[in-house]
Amino acid sequence: MNNTLKHANASEIDLLLIEHDHFITLQIIDDGDGFDVSSHQAFNGHSLGLHDMNDRIKSLNGIFDVQSDPQVGTTITVKFPVQTSKGSYQHV
Repeated sequence: MNNTLKHANASEIDLLLIEHDHFITLQIIDDGDGFDVSSHQAFNGHSLGLHDMNDRIKSLNGIFDVQSDPQVGTTITVKFPVQTSKGSYQHV
């Protein structure tokens, strides 16, 4: 949400947290400027940005997805497995 507030010029940000049987989904959706996702995947010289978020989420066995279109907005989706029984996880 910090990046949305700093860069997107969004008038609305929706935050959805949804519980499923074996995973939870977090979505952050904005109606901001949007951007070309492919040009923001690697280190840009001063910030790790999306790459760092992806690494952090993967370290928690999660899945990270970014969909964005210039002039339309951005949707970030994160899925995490939830513990089902005796320390086991259901992977998404």
